[in-house]
Amino acid sequence: MFGVILANLSNIIVVVILLAAVLLAIRSVRKQKKSGGCGCGCSGCSGCSGCAVSHGTPDDKKKEPSGCCQPKARS
Repeated sequence: MFGVILANLSNIIVVVILLAAVLLAIRSVRKQKKSGGCGCGCSGCSGCSGCAVSHGTPDDKKKEPSGCCQPKARS
């Protein structure tokens, strides 16, 4: 049994590293969703805070969409 583990130690290490990376990615997405972020690419996202535009006097600057909420160019 111990010989099999030693023979496949490099494979075991790679699998553990990949598993840790996947778990950290899932944790990051869940944390971002809980905090109100998109986490989905914002394609047609109505809840993204980066898409907000301030409405006020004409002198006010409008907020530009940021990050994933940039409007896509129409072709």
